[in-house]
Amino acid sequence: MMEPDNPSEEELNPYYGRWVALLRGKVVAQGGTPEQALRAAQKSRYKEKPEIVYMSGLNDLNFPPLFDTIRNLLADEEGVFLVGGVVRDVFLKRSSHDLDFAVKKNAIQLARKVADKLKAEFYPLDIERDTGRVLITGQNGSRQAIDFAAFRGDDLETDLRGRDFTINAMAIDPKNLSLHDPLGGLSDLREKCLRACSGSSFKDDPVRILRAIRLAAAFGFRILPESRQAMKDSADQLAKVSPERQRDELFRILEGPRPAISIKALDMLGALEPVLPELLSLKGVQQAHPHVQDVWSHTMSIISHLETILAALSADYEPETASDYYHGVLVLKIGRYRKHLSEHLSNISNNNRTWREILFFSALYHDIAKPGKSVTGVEGHIRFWGHEDDGADIVSMRAHKLALSNDEINRLSVIVRNHMRIHFHTKRLTDEKKLPTRRAIYRFFRDVGEAGVDICLLTLADLWATYENSLPEETWVTCLDVVRIFLESWWEKKTELIAPPQLISGVDLMQALSLEPGPEVGRLLEAVREAQVVNEVNDSLSALNYARDYRDKLHKGEVMEYALVNNIRLAFFQRPGSGMPIVLIHGYPLDHTIWQPIIPILEKDAHLILPDLRGHGSSPTPEGTYSVENMADDISGLLDFLRVRKAILVGHSLGGYVALAFANKYPQKLKGLGLVASKTNADNASQKEARLKAIADIQVNGIAPVADTMSAKLVVNPNLMPELHKLIMKMDPAGAIGALYAMAERDDSSKVVANLKIPIMVVAGVADVLIPIETSRQMTNLSSTSTYMELEGVGHMPMLEAPIKTAEAINKLINEGNRFKL
Repeated sequence: MMEPDNPSEEELNPYYGRWVALLRGKVVAQGGTPEQALRAAQKSRYKEKPEIVYMSGLNDLNFPPLFDTIRNLLADEEGVFLVGGVVRDVFLKRSSHDLDFAVKKNAIQLARKVADKLKAEFYPLDIERDTGRVLITGQNGSRQAIDFAAFRGDDLETDLRGRDFTINAMAIDPKNLSLHDPLGGLSDLREKCLRACSGSSFKDDPVRILRAIRLAAAFGFRILPESRQAMKDSADQLAKVSPERQRDELFRILEGPRPAISIKALDMLGALEPVLPELLSLKGVQQAHPHVQDVWSHTMSIISHLETILAALSADYEPETASDYYHGVLVLKIGRYRKHLSEHLSNISNNNRTWREILFFSALYHDIAKPGKSVTGVEGHIRFWGHEDDGADIVSMRAHKLALSNDEINRLSVIVRNHMRIHFHTKRLTDEKKLPTRRAIYRFFRDVGEAGVDICLLTLADLWATYENSLPEETWVTCLDVVRIFLESWWEKKTELIAPPQLISGVDLMQALSLEPGPEVGRLLEAVREAQVVNEVNDSLSALNYARDYRDKLHKGEVMEYALVNNIRLAFFQRPGSGMPIVLIHGYPLDHTIWQPIIPILEKDAHLILPDLRGHGSSPTPEGTYSVENMADDISGLLDFLRVRKAILVGHSLGGYVALAFANKYPQKLKGLGLVASKTNADNASQKEARLKAIADIQVNGIAPVADTMSAKLVVNPNLMPELHKLIMKMDPAGAIGALYAMAERDDSSKVVANLKIPIMVVAGVADVLIPIETSRQMTNLSSTSTYMELEGVGHMPMLEAPIKTAEAINKLINEGNRFKL
């Protein structure tokens, strides 16, 4: 205690937490350590001997509860100091979890001693650097670390000067609570500035650049100009830092406040490229209306909006503080899930990172593939078909490089791959006034699991960042309604819509349907679960009957699904499989059912995809004219919808023209090409004239004349003609006209085939009157990778007239595609 004739409390307030030199009741110098205060006094009062006094006040500060326990244990120890972030947090009045002590010597020995007294775990972290850890496990399972490390240098001051920032270079002596602050860290705290401990701080350890950004954002501090320049000068050295250390600081940035500003700051300093180089490719990539920013700015906005949304949905948010209409409706619509959301986002992965951090990282990378997927259509509209799938690959690659866990990598991939799915339902509700169906909800969570919650949150931020201030209120409300339905399904209706109780087992199915163990059993069980969700089955008997009927329809290609592709509700059948994806494309004027005879004969594990081309079968006819290239776009969009990266395309007649257009436009998606009763040649003048004449006939007489003439030309076997006639009669006349125009205007594809380096298969009927056999034979000379099958007594429909031989050719193509290396 100071005597009454000493300086008043008001006079000493500026020196709180400092050492001062007193002469005759006056402060003549001050410093962060006793030595600094004495040296400063001696510069002007070198003949006098000042009193060195510490201006404590630390007794009034709140230390972590565990600190008092450690103080008592260290009462007899010399040269032990509380250091680092915990000291900083004490002065900032922030809670701290772990404790760090700098020790003059024998740090590991002291850590072991403390662990023994606390009956806690002990780990020697670094024997060479004399560093040990005490790990305390609380009653609730929480863990608290206490690290003891020997001085880095000869004494405490040398240790502190070698640290990263002045605000982290303070130490407290547990014995008397005196502060050692050789670099003025407490003053910098008061001034809210971040200063490096030395000019070489960032050069010595470049990861401090990331840490500086994190701390500045966390505390609202400014980085001093000289430190900022030093960060910029050393930014390229970040590439040499281990991925694990990069990762840890990056995810602390994402966990903290204002992550978008932090990412922008890293970019301005040149520190983003060495760590997350892919993000730079987003700059300047333009997007179509309603987007109001390029992909980079849009991504940064998403991070900001995501932070705002999560804050509004946090457990401690006060609803009456909603600042505008959008926040108010957000809280009104889904605020009831704030407790669920808080628990979900705070769940910790097996690497001590929260799913909240993973969500922010996925937001950074959700559009990462757009630069490589930008396509401008004839109408000038910019599209990014397939950017979700490529983006999932890119984020997985970066996550691998940052040494994230498999669970975290999978979570990131799932979020990025599926981030457009809630947008689809929002658009459908807006355009068609249709809410998500029970089947859609089930399939969504079947595919994404609990990551569906993250996708919902990302969708809201994505939508807001798309429109920014121009976001229509009705669009926001619609999206919130869709998100609410999905969150309600996950947290309130899980057993009804997502994970219904099992009605039958795989063993039940195998016994009832005489099945062998294999993928088909799993497919049937999945079909039953989905039927259960949509109330088509409700007990074991109805489940078995459903499985039996479904299996029959599956073998016949009668189970139809739909995908919104290029604004067309494209119909398709698929037989899922773990093997090669095969797209079987029908000809004109038919539909996917022409392939039914060969479905059971094709490779059992092949993933069969049988679309109805636009204007055919169950797929509607769009307005206006279109080309085989537009039909190829449909196939590409369908593959994207099904998350199929590469496939073999087998096209019959018109389907062959579409497959050739696909090969020309999307060669990177093609593993093999099959042409069945098709050709590469474009129409000559007389053939075009014949198609135009057919169009005029349909416009006057409808589809009946086409059915009458075509059914006889398609096959040799007259017994097949009646069914083909019936099939053609189902054709939409507008679809027939659209297909005829597309075929008449198609380009020659001979060079396309000649340039392909993938397996090619040609199947031709000798008796085909529509594609002369000589035309088919000539195609075999176009490519060195082609094989040819010629079928005697077969016309234009090999899959109907010679299904076994046709399936044999396709199976051979599958096997070649599996072996072929691009």
